[in-house]
Amino acid sequence: MKLKLFAKGTVTEIHTETGEVIVSWMGFDDSATPLRVHRGHAAKIVRAVNAYPALLAALKSAERSLRYAGDMNKIQLREIANELRAAIASAEGKE
Repeated sequence: MKLKLFAKGTVTEIHTETGEVIVSWMGFDDSATPLRVHRGHAAKIVRAVNAYPALLAALKSAERSLRYAGDMNKIQLREIANELRAAIASAEGKE
């Protein structure tokens, strides 16, 4: 399940791919933290949830590979590094 950030006016929401609202909140009038910072945090939550499957798969692959690293060639190691790099980019929002 991929999540999406929705922000309009003072409303911030996190939606599923189908538009179902997972979390919704109205502005932060009594907060000293700017709305853009709150929305930045919400965006990080969305990226973390969306990146989770790729990060977990990459970590499992790396863990397996490290156990048997002596039996692997450079091409296999490069493929694992690429998988890790892609998962990290996804978590950082650089897909």
